[in-house]
Amino acid sequence: MYGISAKLPLFVDKIDGAYALNKTLLETVKQNLTTLVMTNPGERVMDTSFGVGLRRALFENFTPSLQDTIKTRITNQTKKYMPFLTITAVEVKQDEVNENALRVKIKYFVRSLSSADELSLNF
Repeated sequence: MYGISAKLPLFVDKIDGAYALNKTLLETVKQNLTTLVMTNPGERVMDTSFGVGLRRALFENFTPSLQDTIKTRITNQTKKYMPFLTITAVEVKQDEVNENALRVKIKYFVRSLSSADELSLNF
């Protein structure tokens, strides 16, 4: 079976063989956006400015200023590293049950595919 890229985290798949594969461009875009958001700046040695670093926000007070900072970082990093995406909305909230948890929803549009999708992350 053919695919575009390996699914992360890597795992053996009975259909794909050695590793499960992303079969569509939308799956690959969502995985790449997840990687961009989850990577801390400095984590990629060859490009130390890559990454939003959402995990760092877990240890800060949840304020409107922090929400704006997260939204701005997501938008700026996406413009720089994934310019084919248009971010249509970013929602940053504290979890209702666990106030130490963070919920982020990113709605985006892939212009070249004329497709909209969203990425939801819980920390």
